[in-house]
Amino acid sequence: MASNHELQHDFQAEVIQASHEQPVLVDFWAEWCGPCRVLGPVLEKLAQEQAERFTLVKIDTEKHQDVAAAYRIQGIPAVKLFVDGEPVAEFTGALPEPMITRWLDEHLPTAQPDGYEQALAHVADGKSSEAIASLEPVLADHPDHIPSRALLSRLLFAEQPERAVELARAIPMERPERDVTNALESLLPMVELARSSGEAAGKGAEANLVRGAHAFVEGDSAKALERWIDSLKADRSLQGEAARRACVALFQLLGPNDPITQKYRRPFSSALF
Repeated sequence: MASNHELQHDFQAEVIQASHEQPVLVDFWAEWCGPCRVLGPVLEKLAQEQAERFTLVKIDTEKHQDVAAAYRIQGIPAVKLFVDGEPVAEFTGALPEPMITRWLDEHLPTAQPDGYEQALAHVADGKSSEAIASLEPVLADHPDHIPSRALLSRLLFAEQPERAVELARAIPMERPERDVTNALESLLPMVELARSSGEAAGKGAEANLVRGAHAFVEGDSAKALERWIDSLKADRSLQGEAARRACVALFQLLGPNDPITQKYRRPFSSALF
């Protein structure tokens, strides 16, 4: 089947049944709708570029009023994604291409390379070296697999920060994993601080900033945050608010659902106010 086509006769066959084989993106449109004429070519372009990921079916709501009514289409353009016979996501309006690309990445099911799944299991077990060993051949064979690139960047950062940032910079701007790039670049000063500083003496803001940098490079994110928060309490303005920026970047790198983020987010907020 072509990567995009107008609905012919049978919605059940062309969308519902077909979505069991490959996700189907349905564009509800009409000839008189100006925004539809803006959105349509964008969807068609993406369907051609990502033909292996989804099929586009365009439904003229004037010709197929029964289908539009069945799916409660009240405004157009309206786009629905069908997977395994069910609508799983939707949006309305003529969104720009980068936003649609991000939306597709968030909602399209993705078959992950075996090495990536193995790496996730190693990370869950706290085996970073094994995770790196699993990811290296994945990126060699699938250089455009963004989740592997982002995860490898995170794992390599403490020991190979320059390579990690280089890997992360290749992540497209519209991808949600791009946040990894921003976080790594913000944490580079802490790696440099750890490299240039010995063991810190005392309990002041600068000493805790250095201790946090060493903890981060050693892979102890919890201790790094603890020390940076202590530094923040003592002198927020130190080195251009270095402790605050490091905490924000590490939270971003860990993600909002990580137990370490959840444990230290409130103490960090309290230290600011």
